[in-house]
Amino acid sequence: MRAWNTFWSGIVFVMAIACASALPAGQEGRSAQREPAEPAPSKPAPTASAQPAPPALAADEPPPPLKPLAWFVSPWNVVERHFTPDGRMLEVKGTEKIKWVLDKHAVQREYVTGTAPRQYQALGLLTYNELEQRFQGHWYDNTSATGPTAVYGTWDAQARTLTFAYESVGMDGATRRFQVVDRFVDDDQRVATTYLIQGAERTKQMEVLYKRAIPCPADQERIVPVDELLGGG
Repeated sequence: MRAWNTFWSGIVFVMAIACASALPAGQEGRSAQREPAEPAPSKPAPTASAQPAPPALAADEPPPPLKPLAWFVSPWNVVERHFTPDGRMLEVKGTEKIKWVLDKHAVQREYVTGTAPRQYQALGLLTYNELEQRFQGHWYDNTSATGPTAVYGTWDAQARTLTFAYESVGMDGATRRFQVVDRFVDDDQRVATTYLIQGAERTKQMEVLYKRAIPCPADQERIVPVDELLGGG
């Protein structure tokens, strides 16, 4: 989601203005003479090529704002826990595969839990909006009847946490607000907790435990350790 601006060059006209020369000392009887001033040197009109070019990226490297997403690129084993209003917990297992797409300007998520005929399937795309300085994406699944869900998130490098906010419209037309806190426990495990936001209250509704599934080298890029990935930051 990038926007490119087109710059038009303007032409600068320089006008020479005549100025009066002062009388030399002791020559008060002579009339003043007006001489044309020397024309100012003309300046070249700016051109599009004069605009600074963006810094080149190293080969096979995502743009800097997207680098935190490299932590997520991997196949994952999933344990999904749902918390009911009456205090019960329902558990279902599945998998997720996250990979780079669009020349590493976005990641694609393929998420599956449960078994047929009640299998949940979802597809997500996530990138970075440089204008708004936050992550932005969409989530599609096989159960929603009101279209894809738009998500917006920020990355906390210190806490190794990606926090999302999104709204969901139910079939009753009511809009509900949610927050997802996706936190790395260590390099190979993360926990994503979904909260329902109601005013100042936050109620846990779901928790997803992720464990990295170490793939065969031929099937997946090398998994880069967290500290190496972001230079320890």
